[in-house]
Amino acid sequence: DRSIVARMSLQVEERLRAASEALGATKVHSPRTANFHTRFEVGVNETLLGAFPCALHHGVGVGAALRHGVLYVSTGHLCFETTLCAAANTKLPLSRVASLERSRDPVFHLIPNALKLHLEQGGVLLFAAFQHRDEAHALLARCLPSAARQDSRQDSAGRATS
Repeated sequence: DRSIVARMSLQVEERLRAASEALGATKVHSPRTANFHTRFEVGVNETLLGAFPCALHHGVGVGAALRHGVLYVSTGHLCFETTLCAAANTKLPLSRVASLERSRDPVFHLIPNALKLHLEQGGVLLFAAFQHRDEAHALLARCLPSAARQDSRQDSAGRATS
């Protein structure tokens, strides 16, 4: 009787081990990451790293506006979503970002709550009204090694990056 019970317990342990290895091999995403995948149609292997409420500075001069929304940072993309103006929704591969710098608010020019992203082909995206700008900057700097080097060079050159 004991040998049968011992054999059965070994079989159960082997099955549990195999099942846990199989679960460990499959990537289980949180509902928030799954929602991100659906909304922005990014690859299923991308992981959502952070989401930051902010505003995209859109336009120049009199027509300039801040489009409030959320900046999502994943392992391969930056995505911005706003509910008020679908045309301002943006999906940008991280590989297109050439550099990153801290900036001041584009409207009031006093509040250090913005991030400026310089794109490879000369464009600039300005995200403002961050509550947690430094956290967003740190995450982006980790995702963009070239941007982190650029920002540290500006800091060491004595330029104001606040």
